[in-house]
Amino acid sequence: MQRLDNLIIGGTRGIGQALALALQAQQESVLVTGRTVDRPDQEFYKLDLASDDLATHIQKLVANLPPVKRLIYSAGFFQELDFMAIDEASINQMLRVNFQAPFLLVQALLKKQKTLPECVVITSTSQFTPRPLESLYCSTKAGLAMLTACLHETSYVERCRVIAPSGTKTSFYRDTERDLSSFLDVETVVTAIQDSLARPASFEFVKILRNPVKIIVAEQLS
Repeated sequence: MQRLDNLIIGGTRGIGQALALALQAQQESVLVTGRTVDRPDQEFYKLDLASDDLATHIQKLVANLPPVKRLIYSAGFFQELDFMAIDEASINQMLRVNFQAPFLLVQALLKKQKTLPECVVITSTSQFTPRPLESLYCSTKAGLAMLTACLHETSYVERCRVIAPSGTKTSFYRDTERDLSSFLDVETVVTAIQDSLARPASFEFVKILRNPVKIIVAEQLS
């Protein structure tokens, strides 16, 4: 393979997997990462973002890749805790998955290929909606969005997308008692992402809201 069209981190479940399959259907090459994979038609690399040796694992992944056209960061996990109940281990894990991993990934790709044509991060409405039981989650998602905006201001990354969907019907909430009946369908989110990718803007911040469903291009730069 001379070029990898899409490297999707967290592409074996939920939004990431649905997006990977949609891009494959458009004849784009896709490599997904995750801890496990349940579809034999996905090209898969095992990557544990919560590992204490995260930097080494990322370096091994990138070393074996052809030039990457588009990095899509769709990894994350949900956590609801009272502020005073959050311990150091919880902080480290959330920071590692939601901020350190994408930071190190972009750095590793740039060290190898000098520039990155496109970087897409899938955050959450939590990045701009303070929630008392999600202080750590909200903070790291906001940080990831700002990191992506900063990358757009450099000469290293040509196009950036920050996609912030509301709650979506995926296994993301499997360990909670959330009522998902009013949540977004995965297909709605994937269509909004694909529409954003098709537009020529060099940067977009897209909010995908529910009740009612509404797609808002909150920021767009040429």
